[in-house]
Amino acid sequence: PFVSRGSISERAAVPPGAACLLVGRMIDTVQPVAWAWRGGGGWGFFTSLGCAEDFRQPDFVRLLWNAVRWIAC
Repeated sequence: PFVSRGSISERAAVPPGAACLLVGRMIDTVQPVAWAWRGGGGWGFFTSLGCAEDFRQPDFVRLLWNAVRWIAC
């Protein structure tokens, strides 16, 4: 877990069968902010995070790096 200074905005549709990797929590909102899935002939990863400050956080960069490695396998 890590703190993002970005806001939780509109959520994209989570594909059926996707694995939730990370949830975002605000005062009155909890929703998925990163998920991965396999299906339809490919693999996918999505995150709604990514404000400029997020890229300065090692845990966020690790999340992205792990997603790229997972998709490349």
